[in-house]
Amino acid sequence: MNPDTIIRILRLAARLLEMFITRRASGQTDSPATRADEVVARVAPLAERLMDRVAPTTLSRTEQESKAARGGSALPAMLVGALAAGGAAYLVLRQQRLTRERYQLANAAFPPELLEVLSAPGGGGRLEIVTDGLRDPETKLFYPVIDGIPDFIAVSEQASVNFAEARGDLLSDLTDPLKLNLLGNNHLGNAALAGAVAVGASNGWVLSGPCSRGRYEVEMARANPQANFVCVDDQWDNLLETRRQARRAGLTNLYFARGEAALLPLRAASVAGGWSVAGLYSATPVENLATQLTRVIKPGGLLAGVALVSGENVYLDQALQALGEVLAARIDEATLTALFTAAGTRGLRTWREGSLARFIGTRE
Repeated sequence: MNPDTIIRILRLAARLLEMFITRRASGQTDSPATRADEVVARVAPLAERLMDRVAPTTLSRTEQESKAARGGSALPAMLVGALAAGGAAYLVLRQQRLTRERYQLANAAFPPELLEVLSAPGGGGRLEIVTDGLRDPETKLFYPVIDGIPDFIAVSEQASVNFAEARGDLLSDLTDPLKLNLLGNNHLGNAALAGAVAVGASNGWVLSGPCSRGRYEVEMARANPQANFVCVDDQWDNLLETRRQARRAGLTNLYFARGEAALLPLRAASVAGGWSVAGLYSATPVENLATQLTRVIKPGGLLAGVALVSGENVYLDQALQALGEVLAARIDEATLTALFTAAGTRGLRTWREGSLARFIGTRE
């Protein structure tokens, strides 16, 4: 394709982006402006100015002769810059669309079958369904149900959530996977352990807590339709994104509850297997999570996950400090094994990759 044609296409794309932002700013769309709009509003004009430098819309005869004499030597670098700006705008728009889908209300009702495993945080008896939520018959505490998802963090009969305000940071959505890759994340290895837990549960319940954003849970549920999967997390972002993907895949065996991983809202020995892909490199005390994960799994059930462990490379460790709180739960492999063994897990095996270690064991 002729370079000038490519430039014209990129220029048109930039103008369309600017038109899109202008319409949103003037209130011609139903959705409110978001942080993503601000990013696109900056990227599009930059791309336009960059393309003006590559191929100005009007050139004098002298400028045209000068450009011909240079032979367009600067064109490749400038074109790459224009493509990069256009690509960034595309990624932002795509993420913006996914975010809107994520926070679109499902008008879902609470699934009563979830009562098979739910309890007050930390363990207890069965809960009962009341108007707009769940109640613990013993303590009389009320837990609201918001768009079909029980919330064990907001303990109030007037609790609600403004999903527009609950939205996570767009930049984090784009960079968090890169952080995990830097730490040594092995997606295929993780998926193999998650699959083993799901298959081992047969037709029982499986916990994912804290859950990811659907990367493992959706495939676990799709490949094992005979089992039920409950995702527990304290972040609406993770729960709603996993639900969005589950709904798009037409899955009906994925369930959700908002709660703390260090105080799981599940009854003791209520699930046949447990998977934790995020909890052991967050700020949650590892010993609390190890105890809670082990508590809710039936004897003989598999427990697997990923933990952040102390590194052998000092320079890598120093670089990882820039990630901040993601390093808060850092432990060594021996401590990881000791904690789960003390909590009631036997035969724990670990596989280290970079600063992350995958592990799997069996509940006693």
